[in-house]
Amino acid sequence: VIEHSNGQPVPVCPFPEVFRKLMVADHHILVHTTGFVDILQKPDDERLRKLVHPLIAVCFLGFILLVRAVNSTSVIDAVYTVCSYTYGPLLGLFAFGLFTRLQPRGKWVPVVCLISPFLCYLLDTLMYEHFHYKFGYELLLCNGAITFLGLLLASAKFRANDAGGNRNV
Repeated sequence: VIEHSNGQPVPVCPFPEVFRKLMVADHHILVHTTGFVDILQKPDDERLRKLVHPLIAVCFLGFILLVRAVNSTSVIDAVYTVCSYTYGPLLGLFAFGLFTRLQPRGKWVPVVCLISPFLCYLLDTLMYEHFHYKFGYELLLCNGAITFLGLLLASAKFRANDAGGNRNV
């Protein structure tokens, strides 16, 4: 407790960053609990929710301990890296639908979305080997851009009778 200029005591938290992180973690545990219970299609089952919530918390703790033991970066950086690989195709799909009127061939959409993270990993590895540059948060944008370009290629219409290889987009 410190004293404000008007003489009133002002409580000061000795570890504000710890409490902020705990509040964020609790929010994420609650979101995952709700999502899991909703997937089971039992949103009103309070007994199930009280059973699942501590299990999700233990899973989070296990994940944090595993990342800490295996990875030298912080947990947040590791989560963002994983999200860059998984959300990149979603970003590319969203941007493609938002900015174009093209319709990619349906069978190629999952292929493009699965290949894009592998290409990003390969690009990240090659950039580090040759230029000593390691991708950070821009990996998400790179992944989205590769997905977008892949969807553009999957949307191109080729004429079977065109010997010159011209394409109409």
